[in-house]
Amino acid sequence: MKAASCFSGIGGAELALPEAEWLWCAEIEKFPSAVLASRFGHPTLATSPRPTSSIARTRAKIDACFAGLPKMRATLKSKGQPND
Repeated sequence: MKAASCFSGIGGAELALPEAEWLWCAEIEKFPSAVLASRFGHPTLATSPRPTSSIARTRAKIDACFAGLPKMRATLKSKGQPND
């Protein structure tokens, strides 16, 4: 199965489905992007010079696209206060 992930974080989908052929992931935060690069090595669209062309080239080939929750940035910056 060929797969991709959005809001990829540090690769939960990749860990859960190692038998998939991961074509790309979409992550904009630096730390998770570095983790993805070192653990999995597949292209991260945020670091790609032409992310839309990467999607267009693989769109017809993807069997499944997985997505994480895109709220982690706020959670990581939170100081534990109710209104953060």
